Amino acid sequence: MVNAATLSRPVAPGAIITVFGQSIGADVPSGQQLTAACLVSSNLNGLQVLVGGVAAPILYASKNEINVVTPFGAPSWTIR
Repeated sequence: MVNAATLSRPVAPGAIITVFGQSIGADVPSGQQLTAACLVSSNLNGLQVLVGGVAAPILYASKNEINVVTPFGAPSWTIR
């Protein structure tokens, strides 16, 4: 998990982060979905990313990369 802008750490609440890994997402890339309240959904076709136990809004997901917004409610120790 790294800051999407710098590809390094630390990561701050509210920052866009990138999670890299093998086969962590769907084979077909997909972009954000909006909720009925016009918020970016934290569930993208069944995929969820928890940061300190808090569901993060998902901006993009592919097989080996997921981009999310770090929740403001995530404990700071989880994002160092």
